[in-house]
Amino acid sequence: MGQWVSSNHNNTDEYLGSSFPFLHHFETVSNSVLSLSLPYGSRHITIINNGSEAVRVGFTENGVNSNPDPNFFVVKGGLSSPRLEIKCKTLFFLRDGGSNATDVSVIVGYTNVPSKNVPVLTGSTGFSGVG
Repeated sequence: MGQWVSSNHNNTDEYLGSSFPFLHHFETVSNSVLSLSLPYGSRHITIINNGSEAVRVGFTENGVNSNPDPNFFVVKGGLSSPRLEIKCKTLFFLRDGGSNATDVSVIVGYTNVPSKNVPVLTGSTGFSGVG
């Protein structure tokens, strides 16, 4: 008789079906890094920049701080990212230049994979290009 294995990021079935909605809003994204920890692994994400200043989005704090290399994407003021099919459990945000704070909305479709079963995305764990 088999043993039940907890769902993890390699379980294809978790990514085939519709996802559960997760929404978050940051009223003030400025020159301090903000993080968003997800309760479950993501299936897709969309970032909406409601303000006028551009915002950096990354998967590590070092990535959005360009330490040692820039590993982020920028969502310009008043625009949104496309729907990004990305597996992750944490997102980081930082204003990209400018002097005014901006506000950002995040739409995440998440799976049934607990965040503890999603790997930490850092260069030190073998994920190059994320910070």
